[in-house]
Amino acid sequence: MEQWREYVAYKEVFENTDYITKTLGIVVPIAEDGSALISEELRDQIISEHLLLEGFLDSMKKWVQTKAGEVPNLFKSIYKIIKDSELAEDFSELIMKNVINPAAEKIRAAAEFIKKGTEQVGQAMLSAIDKAVRFIDSIPAGWKSLVASMTVAVVFKKMAGYTGDKLVSKAGRKVFAELMDFDFFKQAMQKVASFDSWLKHLAGPIGGVMIVANALAPATKEFLAVVAEGIALNEKATSKAQQRYFGVLKKCKEEGDCPDKEIERK
Repeated sequence: MEQWREYVAYKEVFENTDYITKTLGIVVPIAEDGSALISEELRDQIISEHLLLEGFLDSMKKWVQTKAGEVPNLFKSIYKIIKDSELAEDFSELIMKNVINPAAEKIRAAAEFIKKGTEQVGQAMLSAIDKAVRFIDSIPAGWKSLVASMTVAVVFKKMAGYTGDKLVSKAGRKVFAELMDFDFFKQAMQKVASFDSWLKHLAGPIGGVMIVANALAPATKEFLAVVAEGIALNEKATSKAQQRYFGVLKKCKEEGDCPDKEIERK
């Protein structure tokens, strides 16, 4: 009886295979007739992951509602993106292109500089960079993968501000060791039961929420087609861009007529 109540309570979730696979990141076996094969064990996993996402989004929504200024506006955008698996995938690509890749290039250059003087230290830093990128790949596709990308992006952006000279200093090497540690990334993913917990884990050693938001801005600004300096986005303009972009995208997706090329957002 309890199992039946549980099934009824989450019936819409169980029937939405796209949500389960693309948003929750859970692989669902498919029968020959195309129907989903959901065992009791898989059902429990789906419910657990669904509630985890709902908790993250609920706490994110509450956090945004209690804050004022432009930083919450940026996280409003990310809130919308996380809820849509297709938007999340596009945003992940922008994070990689606009934040992670260029930052990694700068960090590698600094590590190569250090390697000339202390090969062991420089090589260890290069290995840490590659390990961090592989960390993202280790997270199943879905909303957690996006959160992992944002975590690595913020850390990389912070470390990209360190030149070879600065990074080789005692303070620089200490920051690198703390932030580029694989456990730091794993611990961040253990905090996703609450947006507040994840943000505090990241913002504390990084230097504050503003720095987290600024690190992600290169991706969010392009995504929303809002041109601004740093995080200083105009609230009205941002809302307008959000409404137009998300509105156009939602409509074309519902009608099944989205163009292959990028939707015009200017």
